[in-house]
Amino acid sequence: MIICPKCDAENPKGQKFCSECKAYLGQTPFGTVLLAWAMILGAYTYLVSTLVLFFSLIIEPFGLELALKLAGSIYAVLAGGYLLKLKGWAWVLSLTGFVGLAGFGGFNTVVYIINDFQTEWVEMVPSFTYLAIGIFCMIVLSVNSAYYFMDPNKPEKKKAVRAAG
Repeated sequence: MIICPKCDAENPKGQKFCSECKAYLGQTPFGTVLLAWAMILGAYTYLVSTLVLFFSLIIEPFGLELALKLAGSIYAVLAGGYLLKLKGWAWVLSLTGFVGLAGFGGFNTVVYIINDFQTEWVEMVPSFTYLAIGIFCMIVLSVNSAYYFMDPNKPEKKKAVRAAG
């Protein structure tokens, strides 16, 4: 028997979803966990460095570009949380574990801009990198969602098949 971590119901071994609350009983693949943490840490770092630049130096005018950066960062955090199925203290731990990295990333960005160290080409590289990462993450999430919704072992589909048969 497998005990559901969400509702403590007993389920037969080999069952993918809880019979009571429909929670996933399997283990999240290691690659998915790595991708999710990379998305969360990258998004938090980018979000904090953008906000530090905006509020401390007022270099970047508030407009569509800043709004898109913030929305992209928030989307990546939510997508990473979806992949990890984070609850409660896991969010707090991810935030505290990320603070040092984010502070370092924001500080380096500010120093580069103050010293006028970046050329135009170097400034464009992070934008393209984040765009590529964003597109990759959306593709992975789409495939992951499609796989979940098309899964023939999903409890709702089993009930529909039994009712029809």
